[in-house]
Amino acid sequence: MRSSALGSYPLVSTTDADEAQRVVSRELTDSRINRVGDKPFLFEMNGVHFGDSLIAWNRYSSDVDIGSGVVEDTVAFVLGDQLPMFRMGEDCVACTRSMGVVVSPSTMSINRPAGSSVLVLRTSYGALERRFREVTGRVPKERIRFDSKVDISSGSGATARRMLMNVVSELDTSDALITNRSLRVSIDDLLIATLLSLPHSHSDQLIVESGPAEPSIVRRAEGYLEAHAAEPIRIRDVVEACQCSSSLLYR
Repeated sequence: MRSSALGSYPLVSTTDADEAQRVVSRELTDSRINRVGDKPFLFEMNGVHFGDSLIAWNRYSSDVDIGSGVVEDTVAFVLGDQLPMFRMGEDCVACTRSMGVVVSPSTMSINRPAGSSVLVLRTSYGALERRFREVTGRVPKERIRFDSKVDISSGSGATARRMLMNVVSELDTSDALITNRSLRVSIDDLLIATLLSLPHSHSDQLIVESGPAEPSIVRRAEGYLEAHAAEPIRIRDVVEACQCSSSLLYR
């Protein structure tokens, strides 16, 4: 992972551990810095909000131990270097070149070695569950539970990593994804879909079945798109207009 990211979107650069704690609690999840190592403390964080989603990068110059208590409404995909360690319930997972971490509702603590940096894609659990309902047309019977370890060298983890890094690369090149309303809405949808593509307890319900959508649904979708061509359009808007699941509409 690159040494820094999202440099045009700084959130904070501080030598004050209390300020660092406040920013992380505000932007990512409630956090307490319990221990700081011997090296001079510097915390840097950059980030971009897209509606319900956030992409953020941060780095600690010193060893830190962070307690987050019970993470209740956060789901995040984390890429990192220098082995940041996440303890969630009974799982203990380190970010490596081939392994990412998914933070989901649980009891969590984090160990960040000096100089370690992470890139985080975050949304609320509520936003993720809404997207699941839009895609499947169903309310999950049980809470969606993600695998905490994600192989980012192949499969859905590698796809999610590429999607995230492509958005970051574009943000580092241009601000069009932020200043263009249509692009901003579309990227928010894409980022939440990226999180939902990672392995979890309801992944099988997101498999698209073969077969075309009904002609009447296609006609309603086309009519809605024509009527709202000058406006930013979310997938959820088209799904609601068609009164079907997005998996059916995609066919």
